[in-house]
Amino acid sequence: MKYILIFLFAISALQSFSQENSYHNYYWNGGENYEAMIAANNCYVRENPSFTAILLDSLQVGKEIKVTKSTTNDLNIKGINVSWVEIEYKNNAGILSKGFLWKGFLAVGFTKKDENIYLTSIDKIETKKENGNEIPYFSISVKILDANNFVLDQKTIQKNITESAYFNGKAIGDLGLKNLQDIYRISFNGEACGIPSLFYYFGWNGNKLILLPEKYTVGDGGVFYHTENFIFPKEKGGKPNLIIKQIEEAESTDENGEVFNVTEHTEIYTWDGEKVIFLRKEKSRKYKKKL
Repeated sequence: MKYILIFLFAISALQSFSQENSYHNYYWNGGENYEAMIAANNCYVRENPSFTAILLDSLQVGKEIKVTKSTTNDLNIKGINVSWVEIEYKNNAGILSKGFLWKGFLAVGFTKKDENIYLTSIDKIETKKENGNEIPYFSISVKILDANNFVLDQKTIQKNITESAYFNGKAIGDLGLKNLQDIYRISFNGEACGIPSLFYYFGWNGNKLILLPEKYTVGDGGVFYHTENFIFPKEKGGKPNLIIKQIEEAESTDENGEVFNVTEHTEIYTWDGEKVIFLRKEKSRKYKKKL
């Protein structure tokens, strides 16, 4: 029995190390033969997947490339531990070139709209101690680029997105907020019970990016759920110059997970054309719900 326990512990340790070693890859697109974009300036392309390999080229923010495959070679830079990828791209002379690039240089996602590009990157991961626990904080940057890949503005937030690994980004219009040209919404989604989906909103007024309120949803089927939804001025139930945040949380009261004790309340934010200001939290309402 002693040796069985040691063996099981060793297998568990190896699995834990493997998951920890490759975990950050999940924030980026996986697979082969997909389009990607460079997220920073002076990103080195090398002959082999190693920082000591021969330098072939240097790519700049906004450069579109094709990832042909991922490698098993990992590199940790600024707390981000991800693999190298093999890429194809056209160099400055218009010639198709190949090489290897550290995946952390790539945007986790980008969206083109009109003549602008909204680009999201993970710049670094720092561990901070909170209440005796070590919490990883991700520095997440949103950049907006013009047609010449010039960075018009950038906004960086620090968030704990630990297990909410699947990225999505979308430009969703101004939704009735005056002086905004567009809103760029990004999310890091949990695709398992108990893992939250986190949503961050950035308004673009033609000159700068403006942080808007954020929201999250999480749930465990038949046990609990927490949902947050926004109503913007242009949407049904919306009001001029207001962002309404509806919050509902519930816990199951029976073994079958069919009856829930529900608490819901609303938060009201005002938009003055330049910034968001929290106004008030309205009185909570409690009731039972059968699903």
